[in-house]
Amino acid sequence: MIQFILCFGGCGKPSDLPKLAPFQVTVTKNGQPAEKVIVTVHSDGLPSNYGCYGMTDSNGRIALVTHSQIGKRQKFSGAPVGDTKIGVRRDGSVGLEDPREATKGMSRDEAYAYAAERSKRQAENEKFVPLALTDPLISPIEFTVAENANNILTIELDDPQWDIKIDPKRLRKY
Repeated sequence: MIQFILCFGGCGKPSDLPKLAPFQVTVTKNGQPAEKVIVTVHSDGLPSNYGCYGMTDSNGRIALVTHSQIGKRQKFSGAPVGDTKIGVRRDGSVGLEDPREATKGMSRDEAYAYAAERSKRQAENEKFVPLALTDPLISPIEFTVAENANNILTIELDDPQWDIKIDPKRLRKY
């Protein structure tokens, strides 16, 4: 005999996961899709053991996903409902690695080569993505994710409104 188990409304979702809604972001530069751009969402309603982010595809689009960061790693479609701040950075620009950890076990020459490559990637990112957009906590991009709506945001990286002077010391290290 075959048994079926039915789950209604949130089966398998953690109790501390806030309500999520579909959220699609498109990123362009010079009117063209911006591929491999990481979009990060900050929401005061999202517990610290979750992150909402993703990377644009070849069309410059992404459907954002909320990830659990601790314990059983899970992915949940959508972004937290409510007010959010959006950060944008280019994939591979700096990375999430801690330079001290990344250079452990490297020879001096390898560590210098690593540092030079990291600096080069960071400079390329700053040319591609305006510095003011890289950290969602200080980014001027805000969006209210509605529970039952078609949440769509387009970010044009060349928009002059992003040409804001930011003290790099205010930015978090990625």
